[in-house]
Amino acid sequence: MEPEIESSSPRQSSLWPLFLLGIVAFAFSFRSKSRTPNQQSPTSIPPHDYSAEQTHRAQELPALSPQIPPSPLNTQYSHTCCQQNTPWWKIAFEGLAVMVAIGLLIANLFQGLQTKKAADAAFQSAEISARAFRMDYRPWVHVGFATPVLVDGQPLCISIQANNTGKTPARVLTGDVVTELVRPTDEPQFVYKGRPHGRFPSTLLLPGLPATLESCVLPNPAVAHPQPLELTPSQHKLITGDGLLVITHLRFTYKDASGRNHWLTACDVANIGHRSGRKASSLCSEYNNTDEE
Repeated sequence: MEPEIESSSPRQSSLWPLFLLGIVAFAFSFRSKSRTPNQQSPTSIPPHDYSAEQTHRAQELPALSPQIPPSPLNTQYSHTCCQQNTPWWKIAFEGLAVMVAIGLLIANLFQGLQTKKAADAAFQSAEISARAFRMDYRPWVHVGFATPVLVDGQPLCISIQANNTGKTPARVLTGDVVTELVRPTDEPQFVYKGRPHGRFPSTLLLPGLPATLESCVLPNPAVAHPQPLELTPSQHKLITGDGLLVITHLRFTYKDASGRNHWLTACDVANIGHRSGRKASSLCSEYNNTDEE
């Protein structure tokens, strides 16, 4: 038997709508691709040399300076470009931390100043205590001058007594002494080098045990081994008549127990005649001095 042809026609007719739908979809897809040139594959275009044409145009046209106004600044949204996203509690905490740090710094500076003041006060107190201790326990040497006895034809000498009123011995006590006759209007020369003078030998002066020495009027100028001058009647008369002054001045040096150096200068006008209102007497009084350390 031959197959029936009419039985297959309904199946073929049922595929036609699907076929037409595929054609429409393909056409729509192709059309959409043709409208988007940026997605198509680029075609290579051979380069064209425009240098000759540009040179020719540049020779024909005058040079024009472009006057393009600057683009306006867009400040409309400038305040919104960088917005703060930090939480308020974090900003407050950081500000509080900065204030606490500044407060601690100020407190440390103030404490440092107070510490420095306290240290300076303690140092000054220690210095005052040490100085008071040295002043209390150091040796203090003082001298006294006796009134001479005037005898014609005899040397004119002055007895000097050195006394230590401190609490410790005066070590290596030594010095120079001069006794001279000075007119009331003249100035005594408190110089010892290069002139005749006596030398107090180096000694240890204990507290409460005085030492005595003599100083006599020596010839001037100095000689190798000077001998005391004998008092003449004319000199005797001038001394008692207030025409000459008998002045003795000295300079002593000594050490304390720690080796610190001390010094003493002293001057005296012999209590003979009238000495008031005399220039030499005033200068002699000003010469009396001692160290305070």
